[in-house]
Amino acid sequence: MKSVVLIFAGVLLMATGVSAQEPATAPVDGPRPEVLGKEQLDQDAVTIVDGKMRFERIRVCTVLRPEELGGGFTQPFQARVVAEAPADGFISRDNFLMVTIDLALKMRIWFVDQIIPGLTPMQAVGAATCKSIAQAIGDVDMELEIVMTPNGIVRTLRENRTGSEDQQTASWEQIL
Repeated sequence: MKSVVLIFAGVLLMATGVSAQEPATAPVDGPRPEVLGKEQLDQDAVTIVDGKMRFERIRVCTVLRPEELGGGFTQPFQARVVAEAPADGFISRDNFLMVTIDLALKMRIWFVDQIIPGLTPMQAVGAATCKSIAQAIGDVDMELEIVMTPNGIVRTLRENRTGSEDQQTASWEQIL
């Protein structure tokens, strides 16, 4: 449980772009990652469908390049995150959401690092600007699928432009 709380604290810091003495890649008054849109305030982030908790978000993102790399924004790309777990009580709804968001942020940091290598995680989160959308515009560029069970978690990351796929499986003991 302590690990989940620490993960959550890290997610909050990363999602808000708070940085302790780190140089900013994006201007201080510039774009910041969108955490939640006004249209989503009255919607549940996690739904229960057929006895499973489910989280799904599709976002359109751009990355701000530092001036020394030519500045400006990258072409927009789409990212989709889907997570599922049985709603039988082995994991609380809050912890399901925290683990999902933690993995989604790690995917975002990794993807930004592919565009601008060498950024710190905080800089990578600050360099990406994303907006949630209701439906994908054609095929998404990258997809994160998370399946949680009482025994552990499977995370599958797909980069649809390249056709690459990476799957990792871990028990809860390995994670926590």
